[in-house]
Amino acid sequence: MSYAGTMGLIQRNATHALFHRLGASRLDRGICTPAQDAGWKQVMGDPPGPDPEDVVHADLVILWGINALATNLHFLTFAKEARRRGAAVILIDTWRQPTAAHVDEVVLVRPGMDGALALGMVAVFGGRIEP
Repeated sequence: MSYAGTMGLIQRNATHALFHRLGASRLDRGICTPAQDAGWKQVMGDPPGPDPEDVVHADLVILWGINALATNLHFLTFAKEARRRGAAVILIDTWRQPTAAHVDEVVLVRPGMDGALALGMVAVFGGRIEP
C-alpha cells in the first residue's frame, strides 16, 4: 500500500523508485476509494450510466470541465459525430483548452463558479432535461 493523501505530485511519486527497487512493482495506490467503491456496490449495486456511443443521437452535448482532446478522445469522436448530425456541442471550463477548437461554443467560468452555473441551469430547466 502506498498513497500520499494531499501531498503534491513530487512527494506522492518520490517513493516509486524505492518500491520498484524493492521489487514491489504492483502497488495498491489507495485505500479510501476502493473501500468506498466496494461499499457502494454492496448497497446500491452497479451505478447506471449512459452508453457513450449514444451521444451521436443527442441534440445537445455539454463537455463540462473535460479536456476531451487529451483525456477522452474516443468520446470526443462521438461528440463530433453528433455535431456533424446537427447537435450543438458546448464546452464549459475555467480555461480555453484545446478541446475548444472542436465545439460550437465555449463557456468560461471562474474557478468555483461552475456550481453556481449548475444551480442556475437546474432553476432554468426545472428538471425538464431528459437523460
